[in-house]
Amino acid sequence: MRYISVFAGAHGELYDRLRQQPPNAFAPNGAFIVEPLPAEGYSTKYANAIIDKIASYIYALPEKEQVSIMMCYAAIKRGDLPLFLDMFFPYSICKEVPAIQIKYPASRNGINCTINSYIAATKKEYANLRTITKAIKEKTDVHNITPLLLPVRNFGSHALNSMLRRLFEEISGSSDPNALIHECTTQFIRCHPRVNPVGERASCFSNGDLYFKSPGRDRHGFYRHKKGDGHASQCLLNARCRLGGPYDYTLHYDCTPVKGSLANQYANCHGELCRCRSTHVNIAPNDYVS
Repeated sequence: MRYISVFAGAHGELYDRLRQQPPNAFAPNGAFIVEPLPAEGYSTKYANAIIDKIASYIYALPEKEQVSIMMCYAAIKRGDLPLFLDMFFPYSICKEVPAIQIKYPASRNGINCTINSYIAATKKEYANLRTITKAIKEKTDVHNITPLLLPVRNFGSHALNSMLRRLFEEISGSSDPNALIHECTTQFIRCHPRVNPVGERASCFSNGDLYFKSPGRDRHGFYRHKKGDGHASQCLLNARCRLGGPYDYTLHYDCTPVKGSLANQYANCHGELCRCRSTHVNIAPNDYVS
């Protein structure tokens, strides 16, 4: 597995020093991505610059290589931080860290000591995030159906969105990520208990309109490792990771109607409406439709 560690919010001397750090210090066997914070602060444009760099790294890997995406971002009140963070939902794990405090005027030695201490503390944050993502991986990289991987757009459930949002916002600071995951998934299952489609033995989750069924060993309706076809970089990132935890990139759900027939079209990972066959529709965790 490859770790992809991102630092957002760096500028000035901190950015220069972070850029000079060896990637393995922040992301063993992976990539360390740091993008300077522009004058306007956090924005979707800034997020897209980071996302495109993550995607470029993943595209260069073999398709089956698993990745874990994590980000530390500095607590700087400039720009639109909530909108920026929303660009990393739900595929990454994000942790707010204090902004560096350099009191000017300061000696060169004092500045260096402050930056060195800040970088050392940041390395510890990434180490902690790696520990948490291992716990998440145990719940996402599984052979059975898990609510953590349901497609956000096409499942279209307030309960699903609430579960993933809470985990996205809280798990990076949790002292017991397994307990938090258990609590959140239990609440979700109260709203969407597993059901058995008529005439079938295996249970699955349903949003009331569709059954989201396991494909078993038949893996063909997943997002391929490619550019083009209108896909955005986020389509790829969402197809490889959920809350920082990697999952089987060949996973998709065989979806059949609970009543009546399928809709004529379903929105895919970048919002494009796609026609489907009359019997079922394949929907991947990132909402890729085929």
